[in-house]
Amino acid sequence: MVAALRPGDHALRVVLVPDPAAGQGAPGREQVAEHLATLRVARNLFVDDDRVELVGVEIPLPADLPASTAARAVVDTLDFTAPAWLRPGPDHDWGQALAVLAEDGAEGVALAAGGPDALPPAVLAGMLRAAVDRELTVRVTGGPLPWVRPGPDPATGPAPHGTLNLLCAVRAALNGADTVQLTAILAAVDPAPLLAAVRRMSDPDAVVVRAFLAAVPMAPVGRAVDDLAGLGLLPDDAVADLQGHGG
Repeated sequence: MVAALRPGDHALRVVLVPDPAAGQGAPGREQVAEHLATLRVARNLFVDDDRVELVGVEIPLPADLPASTAARAVVDTLDFTAPAWLRPGPDHDWGQALAVLAEDGAEGVALAAGGPDALPPAVLAGMLRAAVDRELTVRVTGGPLPWVRPGPDPATGPAPHGTLNLLCAVRAALNGADTVQLTAILAAVDPAPLLAAVRRMSDPDAVVVRAFLAAVPMAPVGRAVDDLAGLGLLPDDAVADLQGHGG
């Protein structure tokens, strides 16, 4: 990436993510230590280059330690000035891990919503409910994600979660929805109720949702604009303006 930077580039926002070893489950403590070392090397390459702005790092929790111990070990080792999002495995006692992150107060939680490691709706719902309760920001990984969750297809593995499903689930969690209700929203494949819920979301509501849902992996901007227009979520003048600026 450093070699591909151009002289005119300035403050390109970068989040460093170690190789997640997709489909292989959470790594052990030795692998996480290697991840951290790699992230530090990458950070040092960027530190004096004003063409890049490091805005975050994502780190998995070691699976061979108890969840609270794993979270504490990683938190105590962090020496990055940028925010960190820690990714617990689905088999972790992730409630304890999130409690450690909330106590520390500086980190967020990364949750897999797509790819071979995509969390089942019930597990993701529980994690979202716990993150909102503990006021932890959430970074979604494993994309790009579709706008609405597709129906199950055994040939393609776990279905990815939809971006609209995630937005509506976070908003519902902020309104007090329980895990069962959040699971139903995340598992929904009909776009109509999701679109209706998004359209009812006020600007202040959207700001609060955005504060909790820090990032969602999406398709390239031009395609995303076309998709949003097709869903009726962008006015015609906004579409024309965005397309006029190259997406």
